[in-house]
Amino acid sequence: MRGISAVFFVSVLAALCLAPAAFAQPGPGGQGLLTVPAQGDVKGYDLVGIAVPLILAYAATYALSKKGMISVTAHRRLWNAALLAAFAIVGVLGVLLVIRIDYGFAVLQNFFMLYWHVEAGIAMVVISAFHVAWHWRYYACVFKTGGGAKCDS
Repeated sequence: MRGISAVFFVSVLAALCLAPAAFAQPGPGGQGLLTVPAQGDVKGYDLVGIAVPLILAYAATYALSKKGMISVTAHRRLWNAALLAAFAIVGVLGVLLVIRIDYGFAVLQNFFMLYWHVEAGIAMVVISAFHVAWHWRYYACVFKTGGGAKCDS
C-alpha cells in the first residue's frame, strides 16, 4: 500500500503543477507553452479552469485520506508541496518580470511570463484557501488575542 500511495502522491503533485498548462490558451499557430501570444490573443485568465480541477483534486485526496487509502499526513504534504510549487512559480516569474520591466533584460524571450504568473497566482490562492482552512483555529486565535505563545498550542 505504501508504494501505491507514493505513486499516487507523485502523480497528483505532477497534475497540480501542470494544471495551468492543461487549460492554457495556445498562442498564435497553436504552438503551445513557449509561444509569446500577441496582446489580443489572450482572452483573459482562466480562474474556473484552474480552481475547479484543484478543488476536485483536493476533494479526492481528502476522501482518500478519510477512507484510509492515504494518510492525512500524505494528504497535507501533497497540498503543502503544491502550495510551495505555486509560490515558487509566482515568485520566480514575478522577479523575472521586474527584471524585464525595470532593466529591459528578457531572461525568457519566448515565454508569456505575465500570463503564467497570474495563472500560478490563481492556483496559489485556491491552494492557500485549503491551507487556511486547516489552520483556521490558529488564525482566529492570533486575530482575537494578538498572537503569542498561547496560540501555538
